[in-house]
Amino acid sequence: MKSKVKKAARILTIGVTLNSLGLIILRTGLGYLVRPLDDPIIIKSEEDYIKKYDSTDFSLNARDYLNLSSGVVLKYATDKQVCRQKARATFDFYRKLTKANGREDLESKVRVALSCNVHTWLEIKEKGTWTPYESTQRTPELSFDRVKEYSKKTKDEKSKLNAGNKANLISIGGTNIFYPPTTKSFFEGLSGYLYNCLTQKPI
Repeated sequence: MKSKVKKAARILTIGVTLNSLGLIILRTGLGYLVRPLDDPIIIKSEEDYIKKYDSTDFSLNARDYLNLSSGVVLKYATDKQVCRQKARATFDFYRKLTKANGREDLESKVRVALSCNVHTWLEIKEKGTWTPYESTQRTPELSFDRVKEYSKKTKDEKSKLNAGNKANLISIGGTNIFYPPTTKSFFEGLSGYLYNCLTQKPI
């Protein structure tokens, strides 16, 4: 009897582990595979923008670089491209811009958040707390002498999400590796994530 209980416990443990890890592996893998086919935002002369935003000003913070990135991305986004394309493109350009300026210290301060089929947004780590950043809100193409003031004025506005406020998946800061943000969602795993996405109504 004891051997059967132990065997059942092992099977259950393996099942829960595979279900949980399956979500992380599948969602992260799909992100890399599907993104090139998902009407990505193409920034014309991207290298020229990176050179334009070459700076030795180490007082610029993550929000400043994110606003610079958003201004460039939204300039080339079309009306058909939605939150997920805008969030991904802004996140990718932010990483390139901070790296080009030797600000690898800021790379991990921005991450992607997903709310099933409802919304995709970014989050900034400021003073130890992750704050939402709505990447679909209009951002003008900014210069270094304007971005700091713009960041201060629009912080509250940019923190208001257009839809959804509970992330089902978030990425590790500065990466495209996703994981469930709560213990509950981790143990729900792939099956729970798919169920939530199928039953959650878009806002």
